[in-house]
Amino acid sequence: MATTIQNDKGLAPPKKGEKYVCEACGMALQITADCHCDESEHVHFHCCGMEMKKQ
Repeated sequence: MATTIQNDKGLAPPKKGEKYVCEACGMALQITADCHCDESEHVHFHCCGMEMKKQ
């Protein structure tokens, strides 16, 4: 079953220790290394067709 991902602007570069959670199913990611990219809001973590939320 394919899920449509909504358009979103993305997240600021993640930092070590931050946690991102899917509000639909509860799956979580914990960042283990900082993102050092110069771009802002370019990171996308999706689950269940939506952007995961930073906790």
